[in-house]
Amino acid sequence: GVNDLLAAALGLKNPQVLVPTYEDELKKLVVFVPEEDAETLRGALGNAGAGAIGNYSHCSFSGPGEGRFLPGENTDPHIGEQGKLEAVNEVRVETVFPQSIEKKVIQAMIKTHPYEEVAYDIYRLDNTGEQLGLGRIGQVEETTLSEYAKVVKEAFGVDKVRVVGDLNAKVKKVAVLGGDGNKY
Repeated sequence: GVNDLLAAALGLKNPQVLVPTYEDELKKLVVFVPEEDAETLRGALGNAGAGAIGNYSHCSFSGPGEGRFLPGENTDPHIGEQGKLEAVNEVRVETVFPQSIEKKVIQAMIKTHPYEEVAYDIYRLDNTGEQLGLGRIGQVEETTLSEYAKVVKEAFGVDKVRVVGDLNAKVKKVAVLGGDGNKY
């Protein structure tokens, strides 16, 4: 949003949320798929945004197993036939995703999965999700307040900025908060 643009314009390094107001809860998807379809499914989940951990994407865990099912009447099984118990070498695929993209991840899974009825579980995690909120705070190359005021003027293309404080004070950390900041 606006705060990210302000932080980028000012060249803030390692920008963080200034005032956390919301956490995008993490969830885990566990899905079972035939071995030959596992790689395609993992790719679709990753492309939908699942499996993002830090600066890594498409993270998942897989383990082998045997799936069993009995196709009933009015089914069109991908593997096996109606009325006959089937055992299939399957892969258990696990991946994490933020709650905000849950629908997108489930849609990608269902669209890509070969079974007409997909066996999957979704778990809430206690792991900390992405912190969202007001403003940003980050580091800048150490300079004086007077010199940093020039950086601000240039970054935003303005002739003047209002500065409060000792112009010779060292500046190493900068916070921005778009709008009127009345929630802070």
